[in-house]
Amino acid sequence: MVSAVQWNEGKFVNALFEYEEFFASFETGVDLNRRFDAHIQVYGEQKAVTVQYDTPYIRHLPTTRIVEETVNEAFRRTENRPSFKDAYTVELEYFHKVVTEGKQPKTSIEDAKEDLKLIRMIVDALE
Repeated sequence: MVSAVQWNEGKFVNALFEYEEFFASFETGVDLNRRFDAHIQVYGEQKAVTVQYDTPYIRHLPTTRIVEETVNEAFRRTENRPSFKDAYTVELEYFHKVVTEGKQPKTSIEDAKEDLKLIRMIVDALE
């Protein structure tokens, strides 16, 4: 953990984590604007990939994958939707397979424990 800050009475939180070969930033916030923004971005030297979740509140709104890259002297941005199913539906269908077919969950209890450790690190840094 490099740092964590909060503002607006804790309604917004930013945290910066340092790993061996990269940094990761986390930000979250709640305000009164009527919009939703949830995404994950990964930056490379000549390419950035974004997975955009537009909103969980509109049924069947698909997730968008955005790739921005430089090839030779040209910059290219492509957007596609790998599926027309919303993320919640995909998650629910997979959970059904876990329960009915004995498939392994994509995330384990150990993964959840690691998530809780990250949350604890943020809370400790804010205190």
